[in-house]
Order: sequence, then C-alpha cells, then structure tokens
Amino acid sequence: MRYPYFSVRLRTKEESYVLEENEKPFVISEDGTPKCLNSKESNEHLLAFAFKGNRIFIDVSHFIADGNGIAPVTQTLLYYYIEKRYPFSDSPSSQNHIIRIPVMILAGIFGAKPIWISGRTLPEVLG
Repeated sequence: MRYPYFSVRLRTKEESYVLEENEKPFVISEDGTPKCLNSKESNEHLLAFAFKGNRIFIDVSHFIADGNGIAPVTQTLLYYYIEKRYPFSDSPSSQNHIIRIPVMILAGIFGAKPIWISGRTLPEVLG
C-alpha cells in the first residue's frame, strides 16, 4: 500500500480518541454518493472514494489529513487515470517532461504546480 497511514479507523480509548490500523479495503463507490466515514458504510475508514462519469470524489476526515495532506493521494489518482486514459511514450527522447493539467482542475488542489513524470510524455490533447 502506497499510503498506509491513511488506512486507519478512529476508536475511543480511556476517554481519548486514537487511530488504529484498519486492514479492510477502502470503499469505492461508482455512483458518486458520499459514504459516512468511520462507519460500516466506509468499512470504518476515515477516507472513501467515489466516481461518477468523469468526476472523482474523495471524502477524508480531518482526523487524518487536511487538503494539503490528501494532495499526494489526489496526485497519484490523477497520474494513474491519465496514464490509463492517455498512453505515454517510452521513447528515450521523452525524458523529464512536465504534465500540465488545466489550471481549473488544479485550482485549490495543488496550487497549479506542474506534476513531474520522468521518462513519460502526455499527448497534446491535455495541452
């Protein structure tokens, strides 16, 4: 697992809240509906994913991360989506290119910073 520290559940212990490891799978909803975090509906996770059409939704509890803390997960999801949707060239001449995702997508997520991907190129369709 790439981000094991997000695979936790919230418990109470001696009048305190504690995070403990959660080995259940993350919930991924295909209908875009949010899941109640830290419940059976989300397999007791504090993080859940959904998608509908061309939109991805991430529900995250502030017990484990804020917007900046979840940004690496979001970047990873976008990377794998783009890699599947738009096959990259593995040619030696395509080293250290920058993927520039439209600012509208990035606004408020990554501060519109480019994502570096060594040895890969992105089709011109994303500009």
